[in-house]
Amino acid sequence: MGPVRGPRCSWAACLALAAGAAGCPGADVKSVAGALELQPGVVDLGVLPLGQATTRTVALTNVGNAGLRWRAATSDDALSLSTTAATLGSGETRPLALTVQPMVAGPLVATVTIDTDSAATPQRILVVTASVAPEALQVTPDPVAFGSVRVGHTRTTVLRITSHNPEPVAFTATLEGSTPGFSALLPTRALTLASGASAELPVTFAPDAPGAARARLLVEGACLGCQRIVQLSGEGVPASLVCTPGALAFGAVNVGSAVSRRLSCSNISSEAIVLQSAVVDPEVGPFFADPPVLPLTLAAGAELGLSVTFQPQDAVQRSAQLTWEVLEGDVGLTQTSVALSGQGGGPDVRVSTTLLYFGGAVVGGAPQLRSLTVLNAGTAPLTLTGAQLALQDAGFALGSTLPARLEPGAQAELHLLFTPAALGDTQALLHILSDDADQPRLDVVLEGVGLPAGHCTARLSPEAASFGLVRVGSQLSADVTLQAGTDAACAWFDPRLAGDPSFSFEAAPPRSGVLGPGQTRSFRIRYAPTAPSSEDGHQAVFRVDVPHDALGALEAPLQGVAAESDLVVFPSAVAFDTRPVGSSQERTVHVHNTGEQPHTLADVSVLGAAAGLQVLAPPLPFNLRPGEATQVRLRWTPTEPGTLQAQVTLRSNLLPAAVRVPVTGQAVTTDCARVTGEICLPAGLGPAMGAEVTVVGADGQRTTSRVDEGGRFLSACLAPGLARVSVRRGHYTAETALTVSAGRTSALPVATCLAPPEPSRVAVVLGAFDHVEDVLASVGINHVSVPGVTNTAQVLLDPDLADRVDLLFINCGAHDARDPEVAENLRRFVFAGGSVYVSDLAYDLVEAAFPEALALAGDDATQDAAEVGRVLEFSAQLLAPELLLGLSQGRLPVALDGDYAVVEAAGPGAEVLAVGPTTGLGQGLAPVVIRYRPGATTGAVLYTTLHDSAAVADPLVRRMLALLALSL
Repeated sequence: MGPVRGPRCSWAACLALAAGAAGCPGADVKSVAGALELQPGVVDLGVLPLGQATTRTVALTNVGNAGLRWRAATSDDALSLSTTAATLGSGETRPLALTVQPMVAGPLVATVTIDTDSAATPQRILVVTASVAPEALQVTPDPVAFGSVRVGHTRTTVLRITSHNPEPVAFTATLEGSTPGFSALLPTRALTLASGASAELPVTFAPDAPGAARARLLVEGACLGCQRIVQLSGEGVPASLVCTPGALAFGAVNVGSAVSRRLSCSNISSEAIVLQSAVVDPEVGPFFADPPVLPLTLAAGAELGLSVTFQPQDAVQRSAQLTWEVLEGDVGLTQTSVALSGQGGGPDVRVSTTLLYFGGAVVGGAPQLRSLTVLNAGTAPLTLTGAQLALQDAGFALGSTLPARLEPGAQAELHLLFTPAALGDTQALLHILSDDADQPRLDVVLEGVGLPAGHCTARLSPEAASFGLVRVGSQLSADVTLQAGTDAACAWFDPRLAGDPSFSFEAAPPRSGVLGPGQTRSFRIRYAPTAPSSEDGHQAVFRVDVPHDALGALEAPLQGVAAESDLVVFPSAVAFDTRPVGSSQERTVHVHNTGEQPHTLADVSVLGAAAGLQVLAPPLPFNLRPGEATQVRLRWTPTEPGTLQAQVTLRSNLLPAAVRVPVTGQAVTTDCARVTGEICLPAGLGPAMGAEVTVVGADGQRTTSRVDEGGRFLSACLAPGLARVSVRRGHYTAETALTVSAGRTSALPVATCLAPPEPSRVAVVLGAFDHVEDVLASVGINHVSVPGVTNTAQVLLDPDLADRVDLLFINCGAHDARDPEVAENLRRFVFAGGSVYVSDLAYDLVEAAFPEALALAGDDATQDAAEVGRVLEFSAQLLAPELLLGLSQGRLPVALDGDYAVVEAAGPGAEVLAVGPTTGLGQGLAPVVIRYRPGATTGAVLYTTLHDSAAVADPLVRRMLALLALSL
């Protein structure tokens, strides 16, 4: 027998004993701590079936002399824990359940990392291993949900059982469950399936009573993973009409507010049923529904949706029932009911405004302060969980905080600051978050304008806008343009109209903005009279505030004459250039009969201070048939210095009053040199009206003027000597030079016609249904042709397109697919100064790149949805001055030989150049030619539904398309 030793104790026992106990090593240690032990430290689960869950338990024991806290995490989603954190007292043991549900065959190695707050055992690692067998049996579908089935009816689903076991296996199928109604066509003996083979097993649900039913189908074989339990569920319903959801709970809704929920009801039977009535009981209450017109036959399997609304009038819990009465062929009248419930009242967040406008603040200056009132208009306390700003860099900031709680009827002020970092409009969103069940997030729009410091100058053009004669029931639009001076930027605010309601903005203008030096902003104004005007016409005023301008506000008078007539006079006002005494200038007034009745011009007279003004009219009376036009020429030869202020009046047998055309001019005596001349379009297409003429004198000083409707221009004063003349209209230019003398007006010796860009800078994408390249060739515009369809996207994705091309023509049928990259590159091309002509079925390009320019028929997100126009012959009504001038008629016969895209409306800022009837929109007129220029310095986009097709080519149509091409 060996020597007798003293009693041994474990470390755990030693820690539990008082310091200094005999027989324990380190008896002088004074520390107190917990210590975690795992039993077992490794868990081997052996072979597991794929997809099945297996659970094992591990014991966690605190063997220390103090409590500890632990937290666990797993390394694999296939491994989950019964708990992930707990506290263990000294000596305490708790089980930790590990559940493994492998979804991938093969070896499985996972870990459980347990971190503690004990310095003795800061971390323990538990390793879990298994071998996952591949899925040997597959049953689809799994689970099987039969849904709602009419009592006495049946519904069958066929299960497919597939074996993936390497060897053949015999399978059995057993239907289990205490709820009646389920049945299966089970095999009478074991079914043997080879690897990869399948068998079908029909399962039927035939409820004999209302209520939910459940069962399960056990499929098993003698191999690992060859067992599946398929859950079966269904519900027997007393009627063939089943509504989802079966009950509508609206929760808390503020008194006076309304919340709607959608209810979907289906005919689950195999026969048609008749919906006789839908009644909400009680009928007088806060619940109401909008069923269709009844009785209504609902086909087998068909679904019907309706909206149910809860609008409480008091703070009371309410309930009701929506009941359908249904006529079923086999059982007669049945009922289907849906329970409705809701509570009136609760917290109700309100704000003093949902658009908080700060006005202008100088960039870098003092901030603008605004206050927003937040109110609890409800019947219960409102908990405000936050006030957050979206777009943090917009210059807005919170200047105060909201209280966490507002009692019913209480309110609080939220202060906000605006300190702009850049010039121009800026906007942000303020989110007010609360426990208001109707509106947990209430958004307030914040708007402000960053202003330049100092003074600026601005002007409106024209100073007065005359719309001329407009037929009652039709409309005419014109731009009033605000321009900043070249010295400083200008901020503008509150553009508005005052006066006759016949004048309105085509689209609501922005509240404010900033123009850089020399920049412009146009406001499109519509004149749409609904009744004839007096002889003085309808009148209004356009006003806009410019705080830093000396005037503070600018205004332009508006005037238009309305008559029951289609007589259009253009221009509606004539302004002669400043003329030296003794020199002459002519202007032309075009008179178009765009109506259906003939006009007889009985008188053309001059009123006012009209010294030196001659009117050259056709012999009167003059008959103007529908669609015809005539000209009245005005020649002014001033005899002495002064101002010309006169009116030319035209009287027709169909007009209640004379059409008045204001005529103005200024005569001066001067010894300076001037240049005049005639500017034309190529190929004899008429005057280049609107072209900008720049003349640089011998001293380098330049003057700018515009070509009038007669094709002539007159420069301002120049230094004598060699003068260089440059003309530009869009991408078309001309240059010449001549010598001018003091005291004389020198004329260009011959008419100067505009020329297109170099041929290499004009590209045409060929199409299937249009031939604009033929139109260009007829007016001498050489170009580069690109095959369409397959190459269009390549052309439009060229990042250097704007450096290579000035004018891009895309034929109908060249491109009809949406591509965000193509749209973005086309937009960059136009903003870089390029112009594009697009016809008919290539409309997707315009719609995707410039969605603001026009609205097309159909769903914009659906391919080819706009192609609702049908073969049509009609008379297009021309609206653009250059078309009226170039064609000398107000209407144009058009034939469309195939389906075409239909434009419903032009967007803000887009010009409608021609309109016509369309089969795609029923009665009325729709735009057929639109021109859109997105900015003052950008190129233009022209879209037309009209073609140059060999089948329908018309000389007038081709002439019009040529004029359109020359307008870019």
